Amino acid sequence: MALPPARPRRIGALLLALLIGGWLAAFGFTIGRLHTKALDERLSTAYTHTRNFEEHLTQTLQVIDLIATNLDPGTSAKLKPDEMSTLAKIALRPAPYLRSLSLLDAEGRVIGSSAKQNLGQRVDLGDFFPVGDPRAEVLRIGAPRPGRDISDNAAASQTLPLTPTAVNVIPVLRRLPGQPARWILASINPDYFINHFAQLLDPHEGRVQLLRYDGLLLASSGLNDPPGAKEVAGDVTRRLEQGEFGRFEQTLGDGRRVLSAYRASSRFPALIAVHIDREQALAAWRAESQHMAVIFLPALAALSIAGLLALRRQARIAVEEAERHRQARLSASVFDSSNDAIVLTLPNEEIISCNPAFQRITGYEKADVLGKTPRLLQSGQQNAEFYRDMWASIIRDGRWQGELVNRRKDGSLFTALVSINAVRNEAGEFQHYVGVTSDITERKRAQAAEREAALKLQQETVEKMLLREQTIRDALTGLYNRRYLDETLPREIARAKREGYPLAVIMVDIDHFKKINDTYGHPAGDEVIRILGRILSEGAREGDVVCRYGGEEFVVALPRMDLDAAVARAEKWRLTAAEYCVRHGELEIRFSLSAGVANFPTHHADTDALLQCADSALYRSKNDGRNRVTLYEPQVQIFRRST
Repeated sequence: MALPPARPRRIGALLLALLIGGWLAAFGFTIGRLHTKALDERLSTAYTHTRNFEEHLTQTLQVIDLIATNLDPGTSAKLKPDEMSTLAKIALRPAPYLRSLSLLDAEGRVIGSSAKQNLGQRVDLGDFFPVGDPRAEVLRIGAPRPGRDISDNAAASQTLPLTPTAVNVIPVLRRLPGQPARWILASINPDYFINHFAQLLDPHEGRVQLLRYDGLLLASSGLNDPPGAKEVAGDVTRRLEQGEFGRFEQTLGDGRRVLSAYRASSRFPALIAVHIDREQALAAWRAESQHMAVIFLPALAALSIAGLLALRRQARIAVEEAERHRQARLSASVFDSSNDAIVLTLPNEEIISCNPAFQRITGYEKADVLGKTPRLLQSGQQNAEFYRDMWASIIRDGRWQGELVNRRKDGSLFTALVSINAVRNEAGEFQHYVGVTSDITERKRAQAAEREAALKLQQETVEKMLLREQTIRDALTGLYNRRYLDETLPREIARAKREGYPLAVIMVDIDHFKKINDTYGHPAGDEVIRILGRILSEGAREGDVVCRYGGEEFVVALPRMDLDAAVARAEKWRLTAAEYCVRHGELEIRFSLSAGVANFPTHHADTDALLQCADSALYRSKNDGRNRVTLYEPQVQIFRRST
């Protein structure tokens, strides 16, 4: 019996409705899948950034740690502040991310620094993370401090957080090994990290944050993130307690929905967090969705070609299925073609498969290891406690990664980077263990050779600097010698001319020094010279040049000091010397000094002439009865008598 005419139309309408509904469902599914894929890809991008930035951060902090561990505390205790500052400047050269390196004594006072303005500043040794005994030989990170260096923030308020645009510095503290107690304080330039972050991740797409383990923000490429703030990374700090790395979606405190990934440093109490703006991450997806809608909706309206569209969709599905099969075959081929050794075991550690790279690296054929356990590779250099901890981590976290020294079939040793992952079934039970091993023996050797070469270069540089110091230092007093004055005084006068400030020169001579030598002996005379050198250097400012000019004569150059202040300074030295009793053995020796004072630009602008003016004033003091200070007067010139 034939169907009523309406029946075919209803059936057709139903089929058409089913077709339209199917296509709408397919369209929604595709959009949803692309949405998920877009988010997953950006999460993977964020995670890749965290790994790269964490390696960069760890390498940076390792340099500071290496500087501290390689500095001999015995040598540092004997060096003078200038010498320690020289060492700090040398160590600073290959580290553009550091603003300064400073050496601290047991009280936290800077006793040597690559930046001379830091000398004498005091640092609170307890104000660093992780909190604990500051005597522990670990690297500890302080909160961001305002200013470009510790000299800028010593007296500044430490109220946190700072403003987002504030110039700041990140202090890092590391105790030197041995006694006496010494610390290396490195001032890290946060702009170095921020610029590096911005180069790899556009600030409009997201932000990169450098944080301590306690969640304190050290630096950020985000324009509105204040250094020193807490809780700016959202849920990262809490998740850090569960694992050293991870990725997830969250809403930050400023209301932005972001795709976050984090990774803790493998050696130090800091981590990297990357937050990619979710709206930016989905911008390409929206454009693609709109583009698909423009194409799809008109096609959906054209019901006349619905069958063709269905066939084309089936063809596309077939292609996708073929691609999935191809990807599956490709994944299987990775096992055989990988350069890393891969081994698959049962939960009881029995080996059930290994790839050709395993045979090449270890020397064991597949038949040698099937049914056995990876313990046949153990070299004995890791103890039982090491392996207990390793398996505890695998059972607890489902994974472990670290370095091992293993033994090949021929008995030779090799260093391996090993990653072990547990594979669970749907019930959560361990089904397999997959171990991936990379032979890093040559890389470790190269790294050791590089460290040795760098240390050797540093030692050679220090030796050259010390040799230079010996050529410009007086052996008896440790002060600069005449050679150094001849090199330095012309430069100081030239600088005073350019900048328009006065420069005083004081020439000092010990009265009746020949009589001291004849009466008490030359060793006693040497002791008097040393004492006078100490009096002059202790009364000098930073930037003053104190030198032993020859015999019992000393010359002091005092930039930015006028005549009245220079005469007062010389008079203070004279009174100090007159009150000083030099003890040499059982002898008590008292001495006096005479001094002559001249000044640039009042008296002369030429180096030799200015020294002659001071010399003339000195010998006027001698002729007037000694034990006095005389200011040079051009109309009264008394010149050195030949002896």
